[in-house]
Amino acid sequence: MLVGTRTILRRIEQSDLWRLWQWHEANELLLLREVKPHLSWDELNERYAELFAWQGAFLAEKKDGPAFGIYEYRDLNWKNRCCRVSMQLIDTSPEHALDALQTMTAFLFDELGLFRLHASVPVSMVFENEILKCSGFACEGKLREAHFTDGDYHDVRVYALLREDAESTKA
Repeated sequence: MLVGTRTILRRIEQSDLWRLWQWHEANELLLLREVKPHLSWDELNERYAELFAWQGAFLAEKKDGPAFGIYEYRDLNWKNRCCRVSMQLIDTSPEHALDALQTMTAFLFDELGLFRLHASVPVSMVFENEILKCSGFACEGKLREAHFTDGDYHDVRVYALLREDAESTKA
């Protein structure tokens, strides 16, 4: 469990699956969409251990309230000391979203000793793009029409945060 100033990031438990399923149905939860575009409720329950056995996906909760999203890291590259981070937020404030992201990045830099984090976010996810910028991630470029959703292709912004940049924003 990772504890921030306003938020808690904790491992996804089987009791959370119904909430994730509801988010997926209403908002196309990317965490589940990456696994399989059309994942049934029964299949999600059957594959829980396989999908969430690793430590990289966290359910983000307000300290004083309900869960509001998922933060995850994956594709750890120990040689280059980097990984990909992602988040999908459901109805939350910028303060909670930012605190959760900063809590996870601190863990990745301080506890895992990583040097670089990177994220790819569809342009249509405006809130997530703003949270990355506010937390110090620099936009490194754009992948044109790289994400297909709602019957159309959308651009994807690519961001990165280096340990030294994160340390300079702390000071």
